[in-house]
Amino acid sequence: MLIHSLRAAIIGVVPLDTYYVRLKITGRRLNEPPRRRTPQMAQSLS
Repeated sequence: MLIHSLRAAIIGVVPLDTYYVRLKITGRRLNEPPRRRTPQMAQSLS
């Protein structure tokens, strides 16, 4: 019972976390103008 709920929590959390990170990256890319490409941003994206 405990293991099943823990596994369900992990399965539920992981796609949500990756979706949030992807949304944050795309939102940052859309909000900032293209000329403000910094090496730090390129490192964080890769």
